[in-house]
Amino acid sequence: MRLINGTAPQLVASHGALACFNRAARDCTAATISDTLMDVAAGTSYVFVVEPDGASCRVTQLAQGYSVSFGLAAPVGPVISAACRRTAVTASGVTLNCGGPDILIPAKVTVKSPAVAPW
Repeated sequence: MRLINGTAPQLVASHGALACFNRAARDCTAATISDTLMDVAAGTSYVFVVEPDGASCRVTQLAQGYSVSFGLAAPVGPVISAACRRTAVTASGVTLNCGGPDILIPAKVTVKSPAVAPW
């Protein structure tokens, strides 16, 4: 999940998946988690991979764009891989830096009611 101006976009996540990934990032055990940023007709799918690598811990971000046409999502372009650094692993979640802005994968998500349009 990317933080935008200090606020998170709408999130849906399995608490078990978040807890598992956070534990793996803290303990450097193998795990993956996916994240999708959606727009109206396109978006980007991400997979974050934690792998023990001898004495160090390797975290990789895989990303691929997609577009939606007639209700079907189709991949667009190649899968791009980036090495990440764990900048923090706390009770709030795992913060990664994969060469751009920091990415927070929260330890849990609180579901809020959707906003109601004022009209």
